[in-house]
Amino acid sequence: MDFRGYYAVDRLTLGANNWVAVVGAFDGFQTIGADCNEQLVKRGNLDTFVHVADDPETEENEEVIVSNACIWEGHIAGGQITIANIKSILAELFDKEVEDIGHSITKMTIRERPTAIATFTYGGIDRIRLAFFGCDDEDDLCTWEQSRKEVEGYLIDNIEDWNGVE
Repeated sequence: MDFRGYYAVDRLTLGANNWVAVVGAFDGFQTIGADCNEQLVKRGNLDTFVHVADDPETEENEEVIVSNACIWEGHIAGGQITIANIKSILAELFDKEVEDIGHSITKMTIRERPTAIATFTYGGIDRIRLAFFGCDDEDDLCTWEQSRKEVEGYLIDNIEDWNGVE
């Protein structure tokens, strides 16, 4: 099933290089449609760090600012944002067995609909958290408008973290 809405990924305990790899994987999700409102758009918060990319094709190290939490919006092709696929992505990125990656689900209603939050673990340690704004679970996806209301509520409730307002 296709997903059109907002989702977020939050770094919990991954090292910098591993986190950059995860963000890169989420940047690579395939979208549906050519309209600008269907393309993948990412927003990072102000909780950032400078990552020095080691590009083997150049002799220079490049500094990149990376957010420890990112929100994406887009019209994502079916099957990409599922628990099973995220586990497969993580297993491939880190050369681990899929069955060694655990997860737990919690739910939080920000405005009107539950937002499913999946925490992925490895070795009994929470590594990343993924939120599907406005979606109860991967089988009960929301509309774009329902997702928008929930992410908007989240951003309003956490304005200091996301906009640097004091």
